[in-house]
Amino acid sequence: MILKTKKERNREKARKYIHSINGRVLRKAYDKKYWPEVKMRIYTRLGNKCASCGCKDRRILQFDHLKDNGYLQRKQLGPRSMLLYILKHPEEFQLLCANCNWIKRRIKEGRKEPEVEP
Repeated sequence: MILKTKKERNREKARKYIHSINGRVLRKAYDKKYWPEVKMRIYTRLGNKCASCGCKDRRILQFDHLKDNGYLQRKQLGPRSMLLYILKHPEEFQLLCANCNWIKRRIKEGRKEPEVEP
């Protein structure tokens, strides 16, 4: 018979609680409060406006990687860790509105859209 230390017993209790219904409810409440605060701090650090056109509407602002390696980094870190990474390394990111972000993507791909004449 293997005796568990107090630390191991507590860790096991915590693991069971987190997976219980009460633990999930508490986790959800914590997430609702914590992650929006993190996003607000990131917006503030990155200037609260689109780096290209100056748009300040947060509903359409997106975090953009200056090195264009966003897909790989998000896949490696996951969404929550990615927000914390942006908070620690704001010099690697910029805020772009959705339109400017798509335009940047199209230019990077080498596509040129035809100009619309009035």
